[in-house]
Formats: sequence, structure tokens, C-alpha cells
Amino acid sequence: DKLLGGSGVIFLGLRGGHFKEDFHSQKADESLRKLILKYKPGKIFTHGADDPHPDHLAVNKLLLETYDQLQVEHKFRCDVYGFGIWRLFRFKRRHSPRLVVDVSDTFRKKLRAINSFKSQRNRLFVLKVAVYLNGLFRGLKHSVVFAEEFQKLR
Repeated sequence: DKLLGGSGVIFLGLRGGHFKEDFHSQKADESLRKLILKYKPGKIFTHGADDPHPDHLAVNKLLLETYDQLQVEHKFRCDVYGFGIWRLFRFKRRHSPRLVVDVSDTFRKKLRAINSFKSQRNRLFVLKVAVYLNGLFRGLKHSVVFAEEFQKLR
């Protein structure tokens, strides 16, 4: 957060490997709803539905479930996008709408931010290679040095 210039990260207290069960039992669903209604984001970014990590997949499903409830209960609407970092090619919903962002100016900062995840040290090399190749491939596709694509989910 500090490296990226953020103003604070809010963790909902979910245990790794137990996101689904903790989300409701620890009332993180209520906390997430309150945060979304408080900040009224114009866009929400979450893990993609094809992310192979079970916690990332749980975050995707729980966020979309919460968003859908907010639409019904509070008429809240914004764009929701999914991102993927592990796959160079997408086979699911590959023709769905996308948001493309030129990240050429901030790409090195992203790689430095990845280094800050101490719990992922044993996976960092593979992750950084995947992130680099993904950014480069997307950049070539969109005529920039590095780009990211976000799949529109809602």
C-alpha cells in the first residue's frame, strides 16, 4: 500500500483456505457491503473467474454475490472487472467486453510491489515471469509497451 501510494488497506480477517466459510461467519459480507456503500466506487476490480487459486476464486464469487445483493437492495451500480495474472491466454469468455489499461509507466512499480508479498517468496520468480509476459503480450496486442486487460463481469 505504501509503495503504491495508497491510503490504507482494509483486511476483512479471512483465513487463507477458509474464505468462503469465514466470509459469512465473521460477518465480512456485512463489512464489505458497508465499505462499498461508503466509498461508492466507480469501478471494482477482483480476481478473474478462471484464477486457479482457491482463495482468489472465492474472492471473485463472494464479491460478485455481494455486488448483486447491493444492486437489488440499494440499487447500487458500478462496473466490475476481473483480472487474471496466471494465464497468458484466456479460453473462457474470451470475447467478453474488456477494459484495457496502458501500464507502461507503472509496470516496474508493479513488479516492486509483487516483491513485497513475503508469503509468496517461493512463488515470486514464476509469478513475476507470468506478470511480465502477460503485460508484454497485452502491450503488443494494444500497441503499447505493457498493458493489462480486465474482463467486464458486471
